[in-house]
Amino acid sequence: MAIFCGAAAEGRPATIYGDGHQTRDFILVSDVVAAFAAAERSDVNGSLNVSTGTESSLNDLAGALGLKTVKGPGAGRSGARASIRARPPSGSAPLPGGLERTLETVRAGAGAAS
Repeated sequence: MAIFCGAAAEGRPATIYGDGHQTRDFILVSDVVAAFAAAERSDVNGSLNVSTGTESSLNDLAGALGLKTVKGPGAGRSGARASIRARPPSGSAPLPGGLERTLETVRAGAGAAS
C-alpha cells in the first residue's frame, strides 16, 4: 500500500505485477499492534493471525488512489488470510479508511524530505 501511496503522492504510475486481480488484506501496522496488545491482556495462547478479513485487489487499490498503472510480469493471486484468530479492535481501517491514513503519512514524509 505504501508503494502505491508513494506513486500517488509523486504523481507517477504504479507497477502492477500480473493482472491486478490478485488480492491482499491491507491492514495498518497500528491495527496489528493494537490486536497484539489486546491479545497480551487476554488468555489467548499460541500464534495469532491478525487480519481485517477484507480482501481488496491491487486494481481496487490503484482505482481508489486514482492511479494510472503499468503492468509487470505475473504474481500470485491471493495474499489474504483465510483463517483468522484475531482481528484488530473495532475501529480498524481496511482499504478505504486505512488508505487515506497511509496516503497522508506518505505525503507528510515526502514533504519532510524536500
